[in-house]
Amino acid sequence: MWRASELSTPEPKPKPKTTPPPSSSSSSTTDSSDSSEWSDVEPSCRCCQCLGDDLRDMLDEALAELECPFTWDTPPTLQHLIKDITTINKGRLIMPWNEVIIKTKLAYTFCKMGSVCRAPQYIAEAYMRLMPAFDEDDQLVREYGTALRHFVDATWAHVCRLKDDDDDDALRELVTFVAAVPSAKSLDARQRSALLIVRAKCEHYPHGVPLARKAIELNPDEGHWYSVLSKLMCTGRFIHSQLSESAMPPGYSVSEQLEAAVTGFQKRKTIESYLLLVRAHQDADNPSKALELMKKAVDAYPRSAWLLGEAAELATEMPKGLRDTRSALRWLQRALDCPGGQCPSVAYQLGLLLLELGEMKQARPHLERAAKHMDEAKELLKTVEEMRARAGPLPIHFMRCDGSSPVKIPGPLRAAAAAGFPLGMSVFRVGGGPCRPGPGRSGSGSGSGR
Repeated sequence: MWRASELSTPEPKPKPKTTPPPSSSSSSTTDSSDSSEWSDVEPSCRCCQCLGDDLRDMLDEALAELECPFTWDTPPTLQHLIKDITTINKGRLIMPWNEVIIKTKLAYTFCKMGSVCRAPQYIAEAYMRLMPAFDEDDQLVREYGTALRHFVDATWAHVCRLKDDDDDDALRELVTFVAAVPSAKSLDARQRSALLIVRAKCEHYPHGVPLARKAIELNPDEGHWYSVLSKLMCTGRFIHSQLSESAMPPGYSVSEQLEAAVTGFQKRKTIESYLLLVRAHQDADNPSKALELMKKAVDAYPRSAWLLGEAAELATEMPKGLRDTRSALRWLQRALDCPGGQCPSVAYQLGLLLLELGEMKQARPHLERAAKHMDEAKELLKTVEEMRARAGPLPIHFMRCDGSSPVKIPGPLRAAAAAGFPLGMSVFRVGGGPCRPGPGRSGSGSGSGR
């Protein structure tokens, strides 16, 4: 890496400075092989304009060596997922490891959208998860913190370059910050494999799969890398099924997805490895095994609002004979008291389930709370009122988009089936938000970082 002291620049002008956050990596050993690269830099012209241009050119060259979405040319987070992260599931992300990646990519996305001023908030939230007081004992964050720190530092440096382009003093401070970030090449194989996995999780289908496989080659003992591979295959399988008649993309198989999920689970048990093994068993047409494993996951992580919501969706998706709405209701009610459980997503999911069970009075406050942020909840409340206005002797059925048998709703929700108000619910989504009520509509999403 090059050093800030090796740049010949004019004396700082007396104006306010924008200082990047202190980097714990500033005390780390940097790549000494590059230390003399900028030792004899001397601009050909001493005017302030030329000095400023030289500073920016050298800074841009150094930034290009860092590993982050800006240098990977990562596709931005999809618009519907931005709302899912910032509003619908606010505070309810799967693990701190995922949150670091998701929030950092979100900062990059806002820069790509031209909203650079929004990026620092999400970089700050990512930095917080790297601190022991806020990592919730996430062993992935602790073991691969060096790689995550490089990823966040590099992204923050690029954000500062954009927001401080017209401030020479701030850019000089950024020079110091960038010089203190260890190069990705100096990291050991374990940390480099983690950077590959981070990049794989930032990519869209199908480009993340080969990156995950390469990470496994570098570090075959890390179970989470196998879980990520299974997740990418699961997402790819879902997307491919929507775009093609064949069920799996070329070169993929359900058995490979299951094998990766099993290996990941055996090597490192996390919330995500539980969920992916459940998903793999479900895709392999073994719903009873999937439900059994999900119940074990709930016992292992009873305070995870994300896991409880996923467990509830799975329980209500099960075929006749295995479907367990009572457990789903209990899990969702527990999620309300967990960190992140007050988000609109949980309120909407709980309101839907209570409606299905005929508990309209109990469902209403949850749906009203969700309706403040979700069009789906607004539409559902409107539909409920129309159904009540058309109340008749025939029971309405809660039609499920996944093709399973409709479930009768007793109590006040009664109307003619021909009235045109069936409610749909697609559950256990692949990384997306709650589905939109209505026949034939299913929730989906790329699931990036989840």
